Formats: sequence, C-alpha cells, structure tokens
Amino acid sequence: MLALNAFKDGLQALPWSLEDLRRIVQTPGFSAEILVSRARHGRVVSLLWIVADWLFEEIGAAGWGAVRRAIGSRPPSARIAGAHRLARTIGWPPKLGLIIVAASSDGFTQPVRGLTLALAGILRRKAAKLTQSP
Repeated sequence: MLALNAFKDGLQALPWSLEDLRRIVQTPGFSAEILVSRARHGRVVSLLWIVADWLFEEIGAAGWGAVRRAIGSRPPSARIAGAHRLARTIGWPPKLGLIIVAASSDGFTQPVRGLTLALAGILRRKAAKLTQSP
C-alpha cells in the first residue's frame, strides 16, 4: 500500500510517507522476495519496480535496491513504464495518479476494469458536486 500510494502521488511522497518507505525495508524480517511475490499476485509488480527504482536511485534508500533486483533489470510492463514516464513528463496533473494506478495492473483485463471504476468514481463525484450547487 505504501508503494501504491507513492506511485499514485507521482513519486512526490509526503515526508512521513517517505520515511515509512525508508523504514519498511530496514525492518527485521522484511523480505524483498515476499514483497515481490505479493506484488506479482496483485499484478502490480511493474508499479513496484518503478517505486523501488525511484527510492533506490533518487532517494538513496539502499534497501529498495534489493526489491528492484528481485524483480529484474527493468519493469516487466513497457506499457506501465511508458505511461509513468509520460505522466512525469507532463507534470502529473490532478487525478492523473488515480487513473494511472487504476490502469497499472500487469494483467490484460484488469487495466480496463480499473480505469472504468476510476472514471466512474470521478464522474460520480463531479455529478454529486453539481447536484449540491446552489
């Protein structure tokens, strides 16, 4: 959840969130292999690789290098890596993180389902605001 949240926020984690990410890999009993296994089961291993790479390369959180190595030399999904690069290039506008996370499943059908649910939630919220306007 910490990694998903950091990804959703465009790798601009709040200080306390960043500290949690630094600490979790230093916790006794932490296993990069178990984390990666759970990410594979949840079909978010590419997203995890991107977060691990950011934490290791840009933040200097050495423990995240083990997570990245447990996944491989690059994110498994070129689609997710490309969407992430594009989002960072255009500045990660509001709500984009939610949409990108919704579409960031390593599976084939889950991104469509995730996007549909994310867009439905955004539209429902906008409709609720319109009906509450004076």
